[in-house]
Amino acid sequence: MRQWIEYMAAHYVPTRLYLPLVYRWRFGRWGNLRRPATLNEKLHWKKMHGYEPFHTVVCDKYAVRDWVAARIGERYLIPLVAVLDDAERLDLARLPQPCIIKTTHASGQNIIIRDECQVEEKELKARLRGWMSHNEYYLSREPQYKDVKPRLIVEQLLTEAHGNIPMDFKLHCFHGTVEMIQVDIDRFTDHRRNFYDVSWQLLPFTWCFWRRGRPLWPNGRAVARPENLEKMIAVAQALSKEFDYVRVDLYNCDGRVYFGELTLHHGGGWERFDPPSYDLFYGDKLHLRDAR
Repeated sequence: MRQWIEYMAAHYVPTRLYLPLVYRWRFGRWGNLRRPATLNEKLHWKKMHGYEPFHTVVCDKYAVRDWVAARIGERYLIPLVAVLDDAERLDLARLPQPCIIKTTHASGQNIIIRDECQVEEKELKARLRGWMSHNEYYLSREPQYKDVKPRLIVEQLLTEAHGNIPMDFKLHCFHGTVEMIQVDIDRFTDHRRNFYDVSWQLLPFTWCFWRRGRPLWPNGRAVARPENLEKMIAVAQALSKEFDYVRVDLYNCDGRVYFGELTLHHGGGWERFDPPSYDLFYGDKLHLRDAR
């Protein structure tokens, strides 16, 4: 019954009602989405009023590659193995290992392949078909996802020494300037999250989903300042020039910087700051031209 209710709400409740209701459920209070002040309120305002046609291009994990190459060059792109319109066309035996399979039209839909012999191909294709039938727009109401063509891309898996996946750095940019850098630590074991400023000083807050009244991903162990931090900041700022707010995800692998993805609404606008004063602090950095 709950799944049916969630499906009906996501697909049939108008956005102007859906967003305030889900905001109330997520944050425990009503947000001011008409005259937004906090960052999360402004991210929701942008869902309703901030869409530009090129946003659909930059959130498509295949189409964005050309967009990025035109601005900073192909050397920052992760090597592409294949792009497919149909999961049935996937042939594991012909894929170089290790690699990673991603859907192009959603967030968090990734499968790492290190050894094809350890993967049940029938189950893998069933999962991919399910993902490809899902439209991210209806749950998050992020307009850029609505018309993205569902496809699969296969990329080379970036690995460091001992086969470890490199840490990714998420640079939050406001009007072309990096204001904070997010680092997710031990994502597949004991997930923690730190935020740093551009001088690599730990920032005193969390910004994540909550469960049972507590942050789901609290601060973790200290992360050493990347040697090429300035390079990552320069890349992020070059890619963020056309946005009032965007999160630029980069990988730092063996001294090289690789582009990951662009995110227009971090966490869909549903993640809480603790302490909440930082929601207002960063909201002041995002200037919306038409919000009144």
